[in-house]
Amino acid sequence: MQAEVIVGEIPVTARLHIGSEHLRLFVTNKRLLLAHLGKRGAGGIAGSTLLGNLSRGFEDLLKIGRESRNAKTLERMTPETILAAHKANFALKFEEIINVDLTENWPVAVMTVLTGDDKFEFLTRSKFDHVARLLTPGLQGRLVVKPERRRKH
Repeated sequence: MQAEVIVGEIPVTARLHIGSEHLRLFVTNKRLLLAHLGKRGAGGIAGSTLLGNLSRGFEDLLKIGRESRNAKTLERMTPETILAAHKANFALKFEEIINVDLTENWPVAVMTVLTGDDKFEFLTRSKFDHVARLLTPGLQGRLVVKPERRRKH
């Protein structure tokens, strides 16, 4: 039986009803691992006002150090220890995934993952081509890649 190895990682954000959750998506040769890094609350999304911007900045200052430490710890872990590191961490086996739509929407890529039970939407600032290359081998025909259409000037 082939050992599970991590082939790459993608920092992603998932939108919540209030705020967002920062995750690290690890791609292995068998599944996707989602590791919790931190949440941003209402202050993180109230950015349309000066007070909202100040609130988001303060919240970022408080959380960025802890998230950075969590990310460095995760880099040294195995798939099993990543999943055990936080109660919110979980895995999606490639065979459970019905399809993944990867859409380039500069400056982010939008990744919609559909399983038999759930639908997940993630945003990433990672390079679109890098994300597509990491996901292609495990998803074998279930990855729909939609590059950004360039506007004609």
